[in-house]
Amino acid sequence: MDGSGKYRSYAKLICTAAKLDDPRIEEAFRSVKREPFAGPGPWWLNLGAQSYVQTPDDDPAFLYQDLLLALDRERGINIGQPSAHAYWLGACNIKSAETVVQVGAGSGYCTAILAHLVGADGRVYAHEIRRAIVGAGSREP
Repeated sequence: MDGSGKYRSYAKLICTAAKLDDPRIEEAFRSVKREPFAGPGPWWLNLGAQSYVQTPDDDPAFLYQDLLLALDRERGINIGQPSAHAYWLGACNIKSAETVVQVGAGSGYCTAILAHLVGADGRVYAHEIRRAIVGAGSREP
């Protein structure tokens, strides 16, 4: 499967798990890649209230599952579960050209999805108190 098929399947899986039929949100999850926000692999993944499991290597395919992705495993700081974010984004009904404020931006993955949803005419203001996790998935405290 080429890359576009992988991202299309991931986006469809996320929206289906969120019980969401919103082509804009599906397009956002298809367009915004997780790799730039994950830091270097291997990664620690989690299904919620479970133990983390480390991926055997840095194959980006591991990032395209409906799982939490640890930014700081010891503190439980994650890139959130994609279907949960899709569900909440659907409830917010974000429109093009709107202004959005995000508190707890982490490494910026959901921020990038928000930016995709508001488009070039919108604005996203994001705040993260832990400077070390802002950016490309740093795992520092």
